[in-house]
Amino acid sequence: FIISDPKHYLIREDIRNTYGKNRVKYKYNFNPKNIKNNNISHCFLFSIGYRHNPKVNLKVDFEAYIKKDILRIPVIDQYRKTANKIILTLYLLDKMKISFKFILKSDDDIFLKINDIIPYLNTLKESDLFIGKVLIGNKAIRNKNHKWYVGKSSHSNSYYEPYVNGACYILRRNIIDSVVKRHYTVPLIPMEDIHISYLVTGLGYKLTDSKLFIYCSGNSKCTDSFIVDIGRNIQKRRSFIKEFKDSIEYY
Repeated sequence: FIISDPKHYLIREDIRNTYGKNRVKYKYNFNPKNIKNNNISHCFLFSIGYRHNPKVNLKVDFEAYIKKDILRIPVIDQYRKTANKIILTLYLLDKMKISFKFILKSDDDIFLKINDIIPYLNTLKESDLFIGKVLIGNKAIRNKNHKWYVGKSSHSNSYYEPYVNGACYILRRNIIDSVVKRHYTVPLIPMEDIHISYLVTGLGYKLTDSKLFIYCSGNSKCTDSFIVDIGRNIQKRRSFIKEFKDSIEYY
């Protein structure tokens, strides 16, 4: 699922028309020699909260009705409380009566190399439960004017424990229920990737570090990563996406 702001309609349309084109289940045949792996379904969904603006909310409700690829999450969209939105999204997905093994979370400014990501899932071991680029030794930012500010009341240590970068990560379904329940027993950390990672490790699960999910800017070639930050400027996005057209499954 893609975290998206209620006002980002044009970006969602851009995703629907490119790397999120298959917004309903689609059967892949990446490895026809392997019967177990030759049918992999996936679908794109957008996780969208609410604003204190009835007109904006109504537009998103209509979009959800027409597109049928939006989960309306009953929270007011706030950057520093994104973890609440993610937890509710995970909860709703886990309650769906549909069979799936993995959930991928990303942001709407991130290009996903779907042709690489989907086959990659087949390489994961059963012990790989929370997968992404693990960051180690990052220092907590105490500047209150900084976007990533975290006060001592939220995280007393000066340095963070290892955590998975929030640009894109993957969870196995079988840990979602435990992660959701733990969320409601611990204080909220304003940085969602740190908060979700701490929920996972707090349950005794390990983080799976993959360099294939290393953060990469659209200004560089990004040949070694599955994800690329292409920003939210529509024209620039389309220019970057053309460079990675081979990583999108068109049909």
